[in-house]
Amino acid sequence: MASRSAVNSTRHIYKALTRPTSARLIGLARIQNAALSSSPRANSGAASNPAMAFPCLDALETKSATLQASRSSSGPEPSYTSGPTETFHCKDPLLLDWGGILPEFTIAYESWGAVNADKSNVILLHTGLSASSHAHSTAANPQPGWWEKFIGPGAPLDTDKYHVICTNVIGGCHGSTGPSSIDPGNGERYATRFPILTMQDMVRAQFRLLDHLGVDRLHASVGSSMGGMQSLAAGVLFPQRVGRIARRDGTYAADDAACSLTLPPRPYEEQPASQVDTSAPLEPASSRPPEDLVLGLAALRDTPTLVLGVASDILFPAWQQREIAQSLRLAGNRGVTHVELSEEMSLFGHDTFLLDLEHVGGNVRMFLN
Repeated sequence: MASRSAVNSTRHIYKALTRPTSARLIGLARIQNAALSSSPRANSGAASNPAMAFPCLDALETKSATLQASRSSSGPEPSYTSGPTETFHCKDPLLLDWGGILPEFTIAYESWGAVNADKSNVILLHTGLSASSHAHSTAANPQPGWWEKFIGPGAPLDTDKYHVICTNVIGGCHGSTGPSSIDPGNGERYATRFPILTMQDMVRAQFRLLDHLGVDRLHASVGSSMGGMQSLAAGVLFPQRVGRIARRDGTYAADDAACSLTLPPRPYEEQPASQVDTSAPLEPASSRPPEDLVLGLAALRDTPTLVLGVASDILFPAWQQREIAQSLRLAGNRGVTHVELSEEMSLFGHDTFLLDLEHVGGNVRMFLN
C-alpha cells in the first residue's frame, strides 16, 4: 500500500492541474510512479495486478486437448508421395471446354481390390488439387498413400467388396499429361502453352480410362476438396454411369479462397423446368440456392448423394455443403444424405477429410454400404 505522504502529494498535484495538458499528465504519471516505487509493496514480490482471464481461449485449448487425446486413429497429415503407377495413353484427342485441345494424353492411375465379373463394384476416387494417384500403398510403391487408412480390407473403401481406382488428374504433376509433358504438335514441352482445364475436362479424361478398362457403370464416385467437385461433375456429365456420389467439402462456384467448379451450360439447357421439383418445401428466399445450381444438378435427381461438410472448414465452408444438399433436393433428388461435422467433432478444418477416419470414414462407409 502506498505511504500516506505519497497519497497526499498526489492529491496536491491533481488540485493544481485545473487545465491538464499532455505534458502535465506525463509529468503526473512520472511523479505517481516515483511515489509508488518508494512504497513498501514495490519490492514485496507480489504482482501489482491480477492475471487477466481469457475464458474463450481456455475453452478452445481444452477442446483442442480433448481432440488431440482422442485422435489415436488420425493424423499426422499424410504426405503426397508418388512413384510407380499404371498408365493409360489415349490416342484420341480431347476437346476442352475453354477451346483448347489435347491431341493425345496419358493418365497415371493406381487401383486396389479385385474387380468382380461384371465390373459393377468399381469406385472412382477423385483427388484434391495437389494429390497423386497414390491414395494407398501398392506392391510397386509400398509408401503410405494420402488416404492409407481409408482404403483396404474392412476400411471405409473396403477392398474386400470394391475395386478402387484413383487417377492423377490431367494437368497434374504426378504422371498424367500436364505442362511438363511433350506437345505432339511441336515436340516441345507444353509449358505455358498448356490449355486451361475445367473439372469437366478432368472427368471426361477419367471416363476415357474407364472405357479402356471396360467399366460401364461405377458403383460410386467419391471425392473430397477438388475431388468433391469432380464427383459432382461426373454425375452431371454421366448420370447413367454413376451409381452414387460421396463428396466432402467441395464447391461449385468461384470464391476468393477456393478453386472453382462451374457446371457447364449444356446440362442447364437440357433440363426442362418440369423436371425440377417445385413442390419441395423451401427455406426463406434469402437462403434459397441459386436457381441455375438447382437446374444444373437436376441430372442427379436419381443418384443417391452424400454431402459432408465440416464446420471448421473455411476453404469450402459448411454453408456451401448445405446449399448443395438443398439444391439436390429441390432438383428432385430423394436420396440426399447431408452430414455436417461440428467443431466439437473436428477442428482440423479443410484437412478433416485426410485425418478424420472415424467421422469422415464412418459416414462414407455407411453410405456406400
